[in-house]
Amino acid sequence: MRGKNRAYPFLTMAALLAVTGCLSLEDPASEEGPEAAEESDESPSPVDAEGETGQEAYDDEELASQRPDGAVTHTETFVSNDGQDVLDLSVTIDPIVREHVEQHDDENDFLQVSMRFEAESENEDYGWLVGEMLHNPAIGGTVDEVRLIDAENLLAHQPVQAHDGEDWLDISRMSNQGLAAPGGDEVLWRGFFNTVDETSDELSVLIPYMGVVADVPVISAEEAEEDTWASLADVAQDDWDLLRQIWDLEIYRENMFDGYGSRYDGEETTLTVSGDLLFEFGEAELTDEAAEALEGASDEFEEIEGGELQIIGHTDDVSDEEFNQELSEDRAQSVHDELEDIVDLGAFDEVTVEGRNFQEPVASNDTEEGQAQNRRVELIYTPDEPPMQEFMEEAEGGLPETDGPVGEVGETMEVTHSDGRSAGVTVESVEQVGNLLVGRISVAPEELDADDDLSWPLTFGGDPARTGHDELNTGTQADAPTLLVGDFRIFPLDYGGPRIDADDTPDTEDGIPVRSPLADRNFGGGWEGTTTDSGTATVIWPAAPGIERVTVDVPEATGNITDREGEPWRVEDVPVGSAEESSEDAEDEG
Repeated sequence: MRGKNRAYPFLTMAALLAVTGCLSLEDPASEEGPEAAEESDESPSPVDAEGETGQEAYDDEELASQRPDGAVTHTETFVSNDGQDVLDLSVTIDPIVREHVEQHDDENDFLQVSMRFEAESENEDYGWLVGEMLHNPAIGGTVDEVRLIDAENLLAHQPVQAHDGEDWLDISRMSNQGLAAPGGDEVLWRGFFNTVDETSDELSVLIPYMGVVADVPVISAEEAEEDTWASLADVAQDDWDLLRQIWDLEIYRENMFDGYGSRYDGEETTLTVSGDLLFEFGEAELTDEAAEALEGASDEFEEIEGGELQIIGHTDDVSDEEFNQELSEDRAQSVHDELEDIVDLGAFDEVTVEGRNFQEPVASNDTEEGQAQNRRVELIYTPDEPPMQEFMEEAEGGLPETDGPVGEVGETMEVTHSDGRSAGVTVESVEQVGNLLVGRISVAPEELDADDDLSWPLTFGGDPARTGHDELNTGTQADAPTLLVGDFRIFPLDYGGPRIDADDTPDTEDGIPVRSPLADRNFGGGWEGTTTDSGTATVIWPAAPGIERVTVDVPEATGNITDREGEPWRVEDVPVGSAEESSEDAEDEG
């Protein structure tokens, strides 16, 4: 597969431009490139140094020379900021090998992924720091940004991390110091992932700046060709604890007209209605607007038969626990009574009503905004199937208004930051891969200076994108592009759970779970010099059956965000293609 990237991630030699990683091989400053790349990783892979694992490490050169059948190749073309130089960066992903490692007694097998990066350019003075591209210093520097996606079962995998009793360790490995140069050796990256019993026969691989490589086959260790892969047993010591990093992808959407949010976690759907929409402050009597909001929310489960419906009231921590417990119970009961007049609650096998005061916050109670998010009522039930089909229903109120630029697919729009900066934003494509919609969006700052960065047109910043979670990142994640389909604003898929302490116990940060968007999470950030680059980010949303066109929209505000620093923007009528069509088009162009 081959993709044409309208991004321009060639960087000046004044800095290492780590994430996108272009590096001049002639410039004297480049002599420090590989060493600087090593220094930027605060916790080097334990297999980088011979013998550090206490076991025999596998040989890079020997493994790099082996080419198994069934590999999938994807190429991205990058153009320098001045438009004078072009670099093709290709990645070849070998069949993913599934093995069981007895020494770690894991309940499931492990997956080993091998990727080979090669750079081609007429200008041989440029190279690509793959190692920097695959790391995210915002979340510790030890976690590779390569992620596996099971598009059929809606699962996300991050590389396994090991704990040796003192530190978390990244057990992935990279050859050639992570530097891919035209005419030079390829870069071999190897990483290990957890899996589950129902893992699909083909997985997709999300690579920063390069997008999604789909349909990579999964084979057993017995099927794998000899000397083409490495066993986890050769890398991780027997007494190391391995952190399991595999999650269900969650679907979050907001009804743009009825004022509620909906989250589907793979089993249950949670409808969240703001307490400030339903009640006056400190009261349990429904407002005039409450009936309309609850009627819209009840449409979600009016055809459900059987199962349980939970109606749960939540408060902020203003006043004492006794007062808030009674208030949360009364509010839940008021919602129950109103729903009885709107929908047949007898269709459920059981309906429970309870209050949980301020014991389950979804935001910090230290701010007025966080307190408002915590004042809410949740309706929790098990749907008959994932909530996809209702996305297709025609919107009753049309598209909401936007104060920003509106463009077409492939057209570059100028978007302005609140501080006066501007950047060109281009929606390159939206493609369907299984149950996923994969968007590619380019950002090119209009003026390249030290104050610019890439992510601001695509991010909600350090704030959580939606009610119910905290952000894992520090403001460089591409989580703001949403899809407008029917009456709904659909957010990027996300995943995660509580933070994990070094002793492998959950650290819930005052009870607030930590989420990661299924998107580029360190887009143009993290290293000195990346502020003058351009690039193409990947954003992934759930797919609806039969969907053919969508609107990509970065809002000024959502149910949880009120103060984005960048201007809102929108691209309407974006056709939904397929990865197969793109591959065929690329072959025709070639």
